[in-house]
Amino acid sequence: MGAGDAAQRQKQSAAFARDRMEDLSLQEHLLAQNLVTKEQLRGATKMQAAMLQRGEAVRMGKVLLDLRLVSANVLERVVEKEFAGSGFCLDCGCIFKAAGTGGSGECPACGPKTPVPERVEDPKSAPTIVRSGTSEVPSSPSRVKGDTKRLGPRPFGRYEILSEVARGGMGVVYRARDKQGGEVVAMKVLLAGEGATDEEMARFEREARAASRLSHPAIVGIREAGSIEGKPFITMEYIDGKSLSRILRDEGPLPPKRALEILTEVTEAVDHAHKKGVIHRDLKPGNVLIDKEGHAHLTDFGLAKQVGTESQLTRTGTQLGTPAYMPPEQAAGDVHAIDGRSDVYSLGAVLYHMLVGGPPFTGETAMQTMYHVMNTPPEPPRKKNKSIPRDVETICLICLEKESEDRYPNAEALLEDLKRVKAGQAIRGKRKSGGAKLAEMWETHRTLILVCGVSGTVIAGLLAALLWVMTHK
Repeated sequence: MGAGDAAQRQKQSAAFARDRMEDLSLQEHLLAQNLVTKEQLRGATKMQAAMLQRGEAVRMGKVLLDLRLVSANVLERVVEKEFAGSGFCLDCGCIFKAAGTGGSGECPACGPKTPVPERVEDPKSAPTIVRSGTSEVPSSPSRVKGDTKRLGPRPFGRYEILSEVARGGMGVVYRARDKQGGEVVAMKVLLAGEGATDEEMARFEREARAASRLSHPAIVGIREAGSIEGKPFITMEYIDGKSLSRILRDEGPLPPKRALEILTEVTEAVDHAHKKGVIHRDLKPGNVLIDKEGHAHLTDFGLAKQVGTESQLTRTGTQLGTPAYMPPEQAAGDVHAIDGRSDVYSLGAVLYHMLVGGPPFTGETAMQTMYHVMNTPPEPPRKKNKSIPRDVETICLICLEKESEDRYPNAEALLEDLKRVKAGQAIRGKRKSGGAKLAEMWETHRTLILVCGVSGTVIAGLLAALLWVMTHK
C-alpha cells in the first residue's frame, strides 16, 4: 500500500468516526427532548448496522427519516439548535456547517439542490411500470405483456416464443415451444444480454445450478440453460396456472384448510431442497405457482445458496430477498446466519399472508418493513381472523420467531406438524413462553447477578415482576 493510499484510508476512517460521533450526539438530543423513545432508537441503530453490513454507510438522521420516526422539520430544528451553525441534509442525513459559520452552507456529499422542473407527459407515451419484488422497473410501451400475442410467434434459436408471461427488473419469462420436440416450456431470458452486470449473471447462473440439482413434483424443473443471440436463457417446465400472489390479490385470504394444503406442498419442496443442500432465500407468494389442478410449484432459485459455498452476493452483503417475507437475520444483513431456519421463517410469512390477506409486516418503504421485521412482534393471525384454528396460528407464529433457534429446527419438523393438523392430531411444536425466555436470561446472567450481591428475595421479586409484564402485555 502506497503512502497516498494510507493517507486516503486514514482520512476516510476519521470521517467515519466523526459521522458516528455526530449520529450519537443527535440521538442523545432527540432522546433528551422526548422526540424518540429508547426502543425506537435501538431499532434504528439495528437498521443502520444492517445497512452497513450491506456496504451502505447511512447516517442516523436519514434512517430516522426513512423510518418515519422523526419528521424533517423536527430534525432541521434540532440540528440548528443543538449543533450551532449547522444545517441538516434531507437527502443523505449529513450535518454540515451553515453559510457564514465557516462552511459553504451546502451538503458536502450532495452539493447544492437544483430544483427539477415539473414535466408533464402524454399518458399514452408514458412508460409502463412493471413491479419486480420491491422495485419498479420502467418498460417501453412496445414491450408490455401481450405484445407477442399481437405480433404472433417469433423464432428464438431452436425455440418459438408464443407469448409473454411475466416481466421483472432483470428479465422476461416467455411461454415458448421447443421446435425439436414440440414441448411447451417457460423461458426466462436475461434482457441485458452481454451487457448484464456480474451480479445479474451470477444470479442467473445460480438459479440454473441450484434448480438443476433438484427433482421434485413441487419444484419447477429446469430443462436447459444456454445463450442465444447473446442473451442468456433458462428453459423450465411450463406451469399452466397463476402465481399465489395473484390469487391472493384477486381472492383475498384463503380458507385455513386451503392455505395448509398449499403450504404443505411448498414445505415438501423446501424440505427436498434443504436435503440437497440448497437454501432458497426468497420464498414468497410470487415464487409459488398454482396449476390448474390446484397444486403448488416452487420456482425462482436466483438467490439460492448451496450449503458449503459462499457466493460473491454473500461476501458483499447485498440485500437478499423480499423485505416483507425475509427473516430478521436476512433483514439485518447477517448473511452468515442464514440457514434452513431462515426459509422456515419465510414459509411462516407466506402462511400468514394466506391466512389474513397480507404479510406479517409492511411499511411505506423497504427500510420501514425491515425495521418491523427485526423489531416488531407479529400480530397473532386469530386477532384478524377468528376462524383460524389455534394450532395453525401456533405453527405460523413458531415460524415467525425473531430468533432462529426458537423456530422449527428445519422444514421437515414444520412439515410433520402440518401433517398432524391435517390428520386432526395435536402438534408437537410449542412457542417458547415469556417464562422460559426469562429462565434462559437468568441462567445466562446468574453469576453476574450473584456477584453484584443482590439478595435472592429481590431477584425473586424482579423475576416475578418481569414475568407478569411479559405475560400481560
